[in-house]
Amino acid sequence: YSPTARIIYALSAYPGVGCQQTAMTREARKRTVATSKEARRQDKTSRGTGDRKQPDKGRRDVDGSSSGGVRTLHVVLLVIGILALVFGIYVFAQFNSLSGTEESHSTSQSSSDATLRQTTETDRPSFEEEVAPLEKESQKESEQKEIPKKETSQQEPEKVAEPSKKATPKKMTTKKEATDKNKKKTKLKTEQKVVRVLQSPIPSSDKDAPIAKDLSVADKLLEKRRNSEAHKKFQELTGKFQDSVRAQYGLAMSVDQLADEQRSNKLLADCIKEYEKVWDLSDASTTADILKPAMLRLADRYGFMGQSFKGAGYLEIYLSRFPDDLPVMKELSVHYLMAGKNDKAKPVLERILQVKSDDGFALGHLGFIVKSELKYEEAIPLLYGGLRGDDDRSREGRFYFHLGDALQRLGRRDEAYKVYQEGADNGIFSSPWQRSLYNAPNLKAQSWWKPSETPYMKSIRMLEANWKTIRDEGLAVMNRDQNAFQFEDENLRETGDWKQLTLFMRGSEQKTCARVPKTCDIIRKIPDAAGCKRGQVKYSVMLPGTHVWPHTGPTNCRLRMHLGLVIPDNVRIRVGNDTGTWQEGKIVIIDDSIEHEVWHEGPSMRLIFIVDVWHPDLSDYQKQTLSPI
Repeated sequence: YSPTARIIYALSAYPGVGCQQTAMTREARKRTVATSKEARRQDKTSRGTGDRKQPDKGRRDVDGSSSGGVRTLHVVLLVIGILALVFGIYVFAQFNSLSGTEESHSTSQSSSDATLRQTTETDRPSFEEEVAPLEKESQKESEQKEIPKKETSQQEPEKVAEPSKKATPKKMTTKKEATDKNKKKTKLKTEQKVVRVLQSPIPSSDKDAPIAKDLSVADKLLEKRRNSEAHKKFQELTGKFQDSVRAQYGLAMSVDQLADEQRSNKLLADCIKEYEKVWDLSDASTTADILKPAMLRLADRYGFMGQSFKGAGYLEIYLSRFPDDLPVMKELSVHYLMAGKNDKAKPVLERILQVKSDDGFALGHLGFIVKSELKYEEAIPLLYGGLRGDDDRSREGRFYFHLGDALQRLGRRDEAYKVYQEGADNGIFSSPWQRSLYNAPNLKAQSWWKPSETPYMKSIRMLEANWKTIRDEGLAVMNRDQNAFQFEDENLRETGDWKQLTLFMRGSEQKTCARVPKTCDIIRKIPDAAGCKRGQVKYSVMLPGTHVWPHTGPTNCRLRMHLGLVIPDNVRIRVGNDTGTWQEGKIVIIDDSIEHEVWHEGPSMRLIFIVDVWHPDLSDYQKQTLSPI
């Protein structure tokens, strides 16, 4: 019974409400009336003689109730009952209205959750008993999808602008903002693609016919992210049907999603093993519909573990069976590039171009490889082809970066800056001069900084006060072990020699600190240098005749301090449009995300000490959460 019905039922037990009659006989009623009249006469007599008595408030009728009190109580209860009835009707109407606007998916989700949660771990039905309700649920969902959803806009009040506020014109979307939105959409599409790879229905082979319904139920659990239950079901299936590639793929997906859910590296390693079993169970009759998503995901998981070359190996064996799959060829080339195996990626990209000569992805990535081989003339048309192609992955910032760089190195400076300007217009670069790709928003961009413009004056004074100690330790290492300093490996030199000795990198101290203990003790006292995850601390030695091409650093999240240690004549550095030099024992500060270029035309080596620190405009939270570079 509802609460309203219970109140009405209780009211019906009282006389006067109209639901029951008091069980009194006619004679009892007459005696009651006579007794009441006699009592009133005595009351009047007492008033007349002056002996006034207070009415007996506790006097009761023969039927056991106080007549005035009963009537009042009846009226009050009647009013309460009516109000409760009206309120109940109102609540019932509102409940029906709200439930009518719910989406069918929410209804089916809650019903399926209730179905499976009614059972306990100690009393759970068998797998076959759970198949039937889930199949019915699936049928209900498909029927609900065919029914158009009710429009809820009629129930929502229209939003009326406040009269005191003026309507502001809609802001025009700039080209950069539009590009940022496109980047977010691309990222969202990529994330959705990964989800579809994990959850998209995969056709079963004829061998899987006996367990088709069981697979459907397990897939449904996986799709709803009920990963533990899905894992248990797929384990049961692989235990009963050990040669089912489809069941094995489902088991791998369930472990994959559990690894993501629990952020577990152990489960990640387990899911890799399960994906490998998919290939091991396959044969010539296994279709690409099953193998392709499994091998792509396996390669992706290997890449996430930093083992892209192993992932590429499985894509290679997949292509040995399905050699004309262009999307898998593209992924294979990317994994080789991520593993630093340009020599293996190059023939894969050339094979794609044999099939599709205008493929933008292949053109751009092949141009990147050719440019790294210093074949600038050959690389430029390939990179142009990638930027003008139909694949968004060949229009990323690095391709604008390398195309402009190749043009600059051939002396085609004006053409290079047109490319950089196009990148800036598309929101890829902050400006044609500031071409870093790993940036934080709203940071001040300035080529040269005065020490007083930074919060690092105390650190700067400490470095300058100890510059000879830093210099002497660096020179001692050079004299003891000439191989301690490593050649610059980013292909930034046109001529000459440029070597470095790195002490801190990505916020971590390196083993080389043991060679210069006093210098590293100084750096440890500068938290924004020792802990700068997007910077380095290193010695930099440059020999006469060196020219460093115009280039930019990878991020705008740092400032770069140069402490002069050994500075000959005729050495200079250009940052943006301004050119300067170094002084021994003094620090200069630059923003290396802005284009800079170095010349050493002096008679002897130049030695400086480079200290990267966080950009002053970054918050403490950003410093803690930004990824290392």
